[in-house]
Amino acid sequence: MIKKSGQEVAKQKSLAKPTGKSSHAKTDARYWKSRVFHTAYKRDGVRSETVDYCARIAHAGRRETFNLRTPEKDSAAARAVQLYKIIVTEGWDVAMAHYKPKPAPKAATVGEFIEVAIEASTAREASIWEYAKCIRRLAADMGGIDRSDVSRMDYRTGGAERWRAKVDA
Repeated sequence: MIKKSGQEVAKQKSLAKPTGKSSHAKTDARYWKSRVFHTAYKRDGVRSETVDYCARIAHAGRRETFNLRTPEKDSAAARAVQLYKIIVTEGWDVAMAHYKPKPAPKAATVGEFIEVAIEASTAREASIWEYAKCIRRLAADMGGIDRSDVSRMDYRTGGAERWRAKVDA
C-alpha cells in the first residue's frame, strides 16, 4: 500500500478542480456576473447579507470592494464593467471619488456647518439664505439665545450681524 503525503493529495485535488478562470474579458458583463456578491455581516449574533450586490475589483496592485447599489445581478454585472473601465482608463482616484466619496468635513459650530452646506449645495442662493435663517433660528432656540431682542433685525447698525455671529459660534 502506497501512502501519499498531504501535499500530494492537495495537489491532486487542486488539479481536479476547475481553475475558475473565465473565458470572458473583464470588460464583459458575463465575466462579472459570476463575481458579484452580497456582502455578509453580523449584527447581534445574526448573520445577514446586504440587499445590493458588491464587486471586488483589483487593478495595478490595489483591490477595493464597491457597493454596486442594485439588487439585480445583471445590472450589477453591467455596473461592475463600467466601474472597471473607469478604473483602467481614468485611474483609482476618479473611481473612488465617484463611487466612494469622502464624507463632508464635520462642522463644530453652526456657522461652520452653514459654510460647508453652502459650498456643497446646488440650490439657489435665495433658498440657501432661507435655509440658513431657519437653522440659525433653531440653533438660537436650542442654545437659549434670546430671539425677542429686535436689534437682531437691525441690519443697518450691525445688530443682525452681531446676532448671527453669536448664533454661528
